[in-house]
This record gives sequence, structure tokens and C-alpha cells, in this order.
Amino acid sequence: MIGSTSYLRQLGITLDTEVNHIQLKRWLELGSKLEDNDLTMRWLNHFYDPTTGKGLNTGGIIIWGEPSLQWGKNSTNGWDWEDARNYYYSALTSINRDSRESAFANTFRALGQVIHLIENKTVPPNTRNDACPPVLIGEI
Repeated sequence: MIGSTSYLRQLGITLDTEVNHIQLKRWLELGSKLEDNDLTMRWLNHFYDPTTGKGLNTGGIIIWGEPSLQWGKNSTNGWDWEDARNYYYSALTSINRDSRESAFANTFRALGQVIHLIENKTVPPNTRNDACPPVLIGEI
């Protein structure tokens, strides 16, 4: 199996490569931060109870958000795994340099947002239906 950094090098890029004036590793970080720093209440979709498969809810009466498993895999949120794959395809196939760079930036931002959701599975409130509003962050 080829390591991820080896694969990136085969494409002629590393995590230090800049696209749209920002390093790819920074796009990952930005994606992770932006998943919680959004006025559209994205954090409501960061919950997943593995015993019920539900997201944040009030005992089944009111559903506050999409289960994070669905939110991160294939949703309409613009930054899920399916979107990351589509951005990546565009990054590899676009004939225009600016389009490729934007697609790579979006790929790594989307990956950062999906990674954030995976990391949330280690936070007990996110698996217990305990709402925890996001921490507002400063400059991104």
C-alpha cells in the first residue's frame, strides 16, 4: 500500500504545497475549524448515537440535525466525503490551472471538515445526544 504522502509526491505535491496562496495542510486545518465556525449551525449535525443511528434530538420528538454519519458521508452540506471526492476528481482532470488549484483547495478543506466529524466521535457528548454549542474562534 502506498502511503498518502508518497501518493501526493507522485502527483507532484506535498502537504506544504500552496494552492490559492495557502498550504494544503492549512486547508485541512481550515476545514476542521470551519466545520464548527459557521453561522448556519453546522454543529447541530455533529451528533451520532451508535445505538439508535440518530443525530441530535429531543427524545425522538424534534430532530435538530442530520446524524453526523450521514452528514459526513453524503449530504447536501457542500463539504462531505462525496464532495471531497468530486473536488479531487476536478483537481486531477481540470485543464485550467486555476480550476485545479481551487479544486485541490476544496478537496483538502472538505477532508478537514470530514476529519472534524470523525474526531467528534471521540467526544462523549457527541455520542450521547448532549448539545454542546461550538466555540467561536478568532481569525481563521
